[in-house]
Amino acid sequence: MCAGSLYLAVAREDATGRLAGLVRVVGDGVSISYIQDLLINPDFQKSGLGSHLLDMALEAVGGVRQVYITTDTHPSNQHVIDLYRGRGFNPVEGYGCVTLAKFSFD
Repeated sequence: MCAGSLYLAVAREDATGRLAGLVRVVGDGVSISYIQDLLINPDFQKSGLGSHLLDMALEAVGGVRQVYITTDTHPSNQHVIDLYRGRGFNPVEGYGCVTLAKFSFD
């Protein structure tokens, strides 16, 4: 999955080398990009690392017409929603669109 990404960045803890965070973008890089993963190790959450990785990904995709990211709406996730909204992301309904999904958990 990482090899096929349009953009991939990882952050590691200096002292140990353990994974602190990862951002991965898929898409065609012209008309659409999807931030597929923005994962932050719980030990590094709310440290600014997620903001930094998100900003790097947004810079990497540049002027792509559509950039999407999905997260859940659980109340404990509000800080993540606030981060995305602060970077200009809005619910698709605000654009007169609907996003549909099909999940397979087999």
